[in-house]
Amino acid sequence: MTERFEELSEIRFVRTHCPICGDEAGARELYPANVQPQDLSPSTFSARRKPDRVHYRVVVCTGCGLARADPVVDTVALMAFYEASHFGYVAQIADLTATYRAQFARVARSRGPINKLLEVGCGNGFFLKEALRMGVAEVCGVEASREAVGRADPDVKDKIITSPFTGDLFQRDTFDLVCLFQVLDHLPAPAETLKACFSALRPGGMILSFHHNLTAVSARVLRERSPIIDVEHTFLFTPKTTRRLLETVGFGTVSVRPAVNRHSVEYLVSLLPPGAVTSVISRVASSMRLGGLSLWLPIGNTVATGVKPS
Repeated sequence: MTERFEELSEIRFVRTHCPICGDEAGARELYPANVQPQDLSPSTFSARRKPDRVHYRVVVCTGCGLARADPVVDTVALMAFYEASHFGYVAQIADLTATYRAQFARVARSRGPINKLLEVGCGNGFFLKEALRMGVAEVCGVEASREAVGRADPDVKDKIITSPFTGDLFQRDTFDLVCLFQVLDHLPAPAETLKACFSALRPGGMILSFHHNLTAVSARVLRERSPIIDVEHTFLFTPKTTRRLLETVGFGTVSVRPAVNRHSVEYLVSLLPPGAVTSVISRVASSMRLGGLSLWLPIGNTVATGVKPS
């Protein structure tokens, strides 16, 4: 664990507000909290861990419909948890690379050559390495987890800044593309982070966000048992609220559409809530040796892009 986490003497919970409507709009409760301070640890905030269905109180803004956790652990503790979080998804990297490569290729086809790319929340830099392979001249990543950065390939390790992402890390008008893959939901202040991304982009540059969709079929069917109802997710977006937030920050030519993921059968089964049906599916997959098979499926994510006006 980092010194910052070891020095954390107490965990405080703070109120959140809607980044689109501010404090002016009210909120209705969607799900009550089931988390206690003792439930929180670096493991709880480790990327792509097996769902444990622990979550804050979830409310929905009555003004715009954006869902958020309220209250949440304060930012000091949150950053300490993420800094000390674990990197345990090596087995999923090939599928994640394929998923993000497909979204990047689509952006590259639409805007032409991408010379300089920034990834916020880059983990061990697996996508940075792929971007270089696909012809990006210069890449940079920002990642809070020290363990993840420590596991980075030598080809990209020196291109990763071990830090939470803030607006003062980069000069204005620097990057052609800023990527946030499964990051937007985790941010304590998504509007502020998007403003920092906007500043770091060159005029005409694009933002690419890949994140959960609260109105996806999987989320609507599973409701509170959905793996996206999780203590790591401070905000949960719909296509409508995604568009509104990007436009509020200043992005133009905003596009929001459903995304397709590649995942192994084993990982998909691990996302299902425990119960008799899940047990049967797991046994069948095991007996047929399907666990390692990877599939392209629309499991409930959104991909959004926006352009910084010239």
